[in-house]
Amino acid sequence: MRATPLPPAPRLSAVAAALAIVGLPALSACQKPEARAEAAPMHAVARGRIEVQGGLVAVTAPLEGELRALEVAEGQTVRKGDVLARFDDGALTDETRLIEAQADQSRQRQQAAQLKVRALGETLDRNQRAERAGAVSAQALADVQLSLADAQAEAAAAAADIAVFQQRLNQARNRLKKTQVIAPADGVVLRIVAPAGERLSQGAPLMTLLPDRPLIVRAEVNESFIGRVRPGMKASVTIDPTPLGGKLLPAAHLTYLSPIYSHARQGDDVERGPSRIVEGLLEFDTRPDVRVGQTVRVNFND
Repeated sequence: MRATPLPPAPRLSAVAAALAIVGLPALSACQKPEARAEAAPMHAVARGRIEVQGGLVAVTAPLEGELRALEVAEGQTVRKGDVLARFDDGALTDETRLIEAQADQSRQRQQAAQLKVRALGETLDRNQRAERAGAVSAQALADVQLSLADAQAEAAAAAADIAVFQQRLNQARNRLKKTQVIAPADGVVLRIVAPAGERLSQGAPLMTLLPDRPLIVRAEVNESFIGRVRPGMKASVTIDPTPLGGKLLPAAHLTYLSPIYSHARQGDDVERGPSRIVEGLLEFDTRPDVRVGQTVRVNFND
């Protein structure tokens, strides 16, 4: 049996063809922006930690000796120049008094020698006039000149002794002054590590102060964001979230971006493994109510 051939497919009408031709550019125009669309740039983010500008202040023993007394307690507010502690000053006080007495003796010797020089100078002047008149022998004149030279030498020796004793006295007074440990800045005593009565070597730690200085953020910017941050950028700083949520701190701005890479020491980068970061410093526009050491998240938003 012969198969009946299928009828040929109908051709597109002129109207349909025209619509297809007109609609194709329109469809392309609609699709073109979608093909060129780009993702919005991400905000640069970083992890950071609250620090005090310049860091905590370590107070150390200014000299070797026994720590006689502590004049402050942990948590106490101090002012620059306040006495924080005292070392035993008995031996240094005795040494200072001895040198002062020796210096006084040298000054008395100098004064006596200067009086003698003045008197012998006047005697020499009279004898020189008398010698020209023939009233005094040349030997008598020579004796006065010799005595004057001896007195001048005595005055010079006393002056040299005074200079030596004055130098020793200044050194002794400086050592005596160091027996008082003075607060180098306004702040709060965070921790005392040396008890009274203990003998310490020079430079041994005594206590730590939290200085009354501005708080900053030391941030770690992941290398993937380096091209998006620059000094002067504004940033929002939020305390790391807790079960009660995160706390937004006052606005801050980036003041410094390190020129070198280093390895992350905090936050997510450490958990993921070795990662390169660049360290940055941010200052707050107003002082935040936050503790030093608090970890934060930084969002650079311009």
